[in-house]
Amino acid sequence: MASMYRKNPSLLFILILSAGQMLSALDVNIRPRAFTFIPLGDYNMSHYSVGGGGELLLDADISSILTNPLGLGHSAGLVSSITYLPLGSGAEGNIQLYSLGGNLGLFYYPLSRLLTRGEFALGYYGGIVGNSSSSSLWFQGDLELGFRFTPSFSISAHGGFRQYHNRYGNEALNGFFTGLGVQIVLETRASASGLAVSVKQNEAVFPVFSSLYQRNAVAVLNIRNEESAEIRNVRVSFRAGEYTTGEYPCGTLAMIPKNRHCELPLYADFAPALLNFTENGRITGELVIRYTLLGRERVSVSSISLRVYSRNSFPWRDSAALAAFVSPTDPDILEFQKAVTGLARSSRWNGLNQNMQFAMYLYNALICAGVKSVNTQGELIKNNELSLVQFPIQTMAYRTGDAVDMGLLYGALLEAAGISAGIIPLEGEFIVFFSLDSSEEEASRFFTNMERLLIIDNEAWLPLACGAFNEGFTNSWIKAAEKLSTILASGESPGLYRFRGAWINYPPASLPPQNLRFEQPADEAVRAAAETDIMRYIAAELGPKISETRTQLASDPGGRLYNQLGNLYNWSGMMAEAKNSYERAASMGYINAMNNLGNIYLQEKNLDAAENWFARVLSMDEENDTALRGLEQLRLRRGE
Repeated sequence: MASMYRKNPSLLFILILSAGQMLSALDVNIRPRAFTFIPLGDYNMSHYSVGGGGELLLDADISSILTNPLGLGHSAGLVSSITYLPLGSGAEGNIQLYSLGGNLGLFYYPLSRLLTRGEFALGYYGGIVGNSSSSSLWFQGDLELGFRFTPSFSISAHGGFRQYHNRYGNEALNGFFTGLGVQIVLETRASASGLAVSVKQNEAVFPVFSSLYQRNAVAVLNIRNEESAEIRNVRVSFRAGEYTTGEYPCGTLAMIPKNRHCELPLYADFAPALLNFTENGRITGELVIRYTLLGRERVSVSSISLRVYSRNSFPWRDSAALAAFVSPTDPDILEFQKAVTGLARSSRWNGLNQNMQFAMYLYNALICAGVKSVNTQGELIKNNELSLVQFPIQTMAYRTGDAVDMGLLYGALLEAAGISAGIIPLEGEFIVFFSLDSSEEEASRFFTNMERLLIIDNEAWLPLACGAFNEGFTNSWIKAAEKLSTILASGESPGLYRFRGAWINYPPASLPPQNLRFEQPADEAVRAAAETDIMRYIAAELGPKISETRTQLASDPGGRLYNQLGNLYNWSGMMAEAKNSYERAASMGYINAMNNLGNIYLQEKNLDAAENWFARVLSMDEENDTALRGLEQLRLRRGE
């Protein structure tokens, strides 16, 4: 070992320097104490009388080296003492005991000025009685209770047990001792005061998740107490000017002992201004720490810097988190949606699913406005890498985006229209799906190809592939259905994330006003494109049902089937054929067909014909709700 240091003198120098730096950071305690010693046991009490003495303890506070979660302090050092005891049983003279040893202690401040301590010492002593002397081992244990006037000066009372052994290792003398002492603290490290704060930030702040940092740590704070004593009732909060809504609490600590450090998570209540970060950057904030030192309130304010990603940054860890980009209450999204759904209402096909019609109009309105996908394959980055995702209003303003951007924009418009929607991120595709607000049984009346729908908890949903966004609503629907069918046939289960469920964990982040211009498309262009998709739907989904029903009628010509055929013609916009089928059913006494005819004539404003059909129903069923409501609407239109 010695040869190693001779060959590597620099290593020896480093070790000596490190040890010196460690020791220089420790506080040294000088503790003179006086005590009374009372012998215990029959033999000791008969040979010795009550005596006394003094001791000097020189120890170091090693709490910063040996830390513990209980906040206990540690000390280690030397103790020397002198003890005088008069001889008992009328004998002349006294016994003198000179001792030296090592001392280990634990101390704690239950109150800011109250000191408690427990110690154990072991060492070697020399005893003199008259002209004879002896030496051997001794040990003692004691407890101490003191009052701290200042961080560097305390007065205390102590008491304990001490035992001396003879040179044969047997007990020679033991007894109880008690007395008073003082403690003087000498700081060996460079003069310092206050608190030292450091911040460990593993990942920059994502502006889109700004609301999550109230319960998810931005970083970890390391707070070191460099005051002259322990600090108590520590309350930590953070603020960052315009980037936070105010001072937000990070946590509390009952106590931080002197020269110790503790960790706390850093939380923040970020303001919408954080969403103005168009590039990666930093914000400067203040860590406010309030605490008490020896009963006095103090405040420490430290400036810290936090890294922030751009507002469009997104980590592909949880696809549900994409919901945070979708804000259905964004003013521009609402304005666009209201204009388009208003147009859809004025052109609505009776009987057809309203959610589907609104979805077709919204889809075609985007295309007519010139919004196009730049990534027709829907390629995604999902391997925990950062990706740039546009907010829906950005995609509207730029009129372009990849499959993810198009899907989030479309999903935001659907949700703004009150239609529940969600996303299915896949390898090579990004699917948006929306609710038809119908059960599986209800949907089967309007769809021949039920495999093109998703059935989730007995609710029918229609999927659209955003990688095929530029190809139109119908093609997007077919490609999404084919993709999902292939995945499900392989036994896989794709991840489905409904926005309303995802918003519980990832609330929507709405961009501050961006002054982005976006013009509404022409109504006629939107209507024509949507009507084309509706006709394609009718041909693909209702056409086969019409043929099937007509085949059934050939063998079973009944009122129910003629009414069903009339419904299919009605939903397909074939009004003449619908009336003919309803009249055939009505001639067979089928009440539902009579009400359907009444409703058709009411919509066509042929009030006399409508009244006639409702009256025929009531002549057969005086309490028929549909007919009664129809007559009530008729009277309102006549102004009666």
